[in-house]
Amino acid sequence: MRPTRRSILCLAVAATVLAPACGRDIKSEDAPVTIGLTTTKVPSTTTRASTTVAPAIAPPATTEPTTTAPATTAAPPPTPAPTTAPPPTTAAPDEPLQLSGEGVDVAEFGDEAEGAVATLSARLGSPSEDTGWESFLPAAEVDDAEYGEPGDYYASNDNLSEAWRFRAHRKVCWQTLCVHLGGESDATSSLRGWEWAADDFETPTTTVPKAQLAGTGIHLGSTLPELQAAYPGVTVGGAEGYSLAVDNRPWDGVFDGVAQWRMSGRWGNGGPQTVPADIRVTRLSAGEGPEPGCC
Repeated sequence: MRPTRRSILCLAVAATVLAPACGRDIKSEDAPVTIGLTTTKVPSTTTRASTTVAPAIAPPATTEPTTTAPATTAAPPPTPAPTTAPPPTTAAPDEPLQLSGEGVDVAEFGDEAEGAVATLSARLGSPSEDTGWESFLPAAEVDDAEYGEPGDYYASNDNLSEAWRFRAHRKVCWQTLCVHLGGESDATSSLRGWEWAADDFETPTTTVPKAQLAGTGIHLGSTLPELQAAYPGVTVGGAEGYSLAVDNRPWDGVFDGVAQWRMSGRWGNGGPQTVPADIRVTRLSAGEGPEPGCC
């Protein structure tokens, strides 16, 4: 049988179209198939170009910026503290300094000399007087020293000069309050005594520094009744130059050539030896310090 035109066309189409197309009439809705076959090569090229994925590359590591901050002016180094602090110059606190037969407030007899001065300066401010260290003479080097106490040391080659039992001496004062420091040498010296005194015979007009006897409140300017109430048994009597001395004290003090404790006024002044009614405390002391020698 001779192939018909339709069958020939079917064979021709079979070369480029799938077999299911054979035996069917080509209709208008089949056009997209033919177009798809005609354009299959174009989209394949486009597809490879548009679907190519670049290999994943890790982002570069973030690094700190190398730009340095503008230099700032460095603070000056702290000033080193001095090895020896200067004595403070602040005023005394409101609480009165407590004096006793054991020492001066927190500085006790026997405390190291430099430490005691520093402690008192912290309370009272800078000293108003400081003799510095003095070297007293042994009795063997002093004329007529045999009349004094054996083993004493003298301020000068005079048996009437101040004397006591230590070679080294230093006196430091804060207005009317003075302390005595002493020992065999400057380095081994300690706090030995204190004196608190106003002018001879005069009623004290100041209590600088502000102080009092511990436990009783007695101070320069206290009256005789106040003194006797605080220390029952104390009496007042005559002393050198018609001065008034306090006897039967609660502790021993530093003798100033007249007495260890003194009152204002005079002992009779050549008349009847009586004690004036308005006398007041002018001198208090404790411990030991250089005392005038004796003939």
